[in-house]
Amino acid sequence: MACPALPTCGLALAESERMLPDLLVRIEGLLAELGLQNEEIIVRSTGCPNGCARPYMAEIGFVGKAPNKYQIYLGGNESSTRLNRLFKENVQNAAIIDELRPVLSRYAKERNAGERFGDWCERVLWKEAPAAAN
Repeated sequence: MACPALPTCGLALAESERMLPDLLVRIEGLLAELGLQNEEIIVRSTGCPNGCARPYMAEIGFVGKAPNKYQIYLGGNESSTRLNRLFKENVQNAAIIDELRPVLSRYAKERNAGERFGDWCERVLWKEAPAAAN
């Protein structure tokens, strides 16, 4: 899910709706590379911090910070009852996959049977080093 962002919304700081399809293709390629192609991961994106597309509850959320720069949030849940947490700031669109690769690789190796990505983030990533992720 993505908000319209640029050029429609005057509040947008970055692309969202127009950048997300290509980013999803890249994320799907990474998931296939890691053997996670059959896993459903909720991804949402907005062009500004207002969060119209609810990126703060997604398993992976992107929030536009400046032209072509995004904050990455990880750890929301399927029912959208848990907020995710800031993972990385000011990430260039082209570098997003490089930032996600180590985390998704760990998820592929360390997850419990049937465990969703957001639940794994909450159980492992945020419990072991909540302040060290940035």
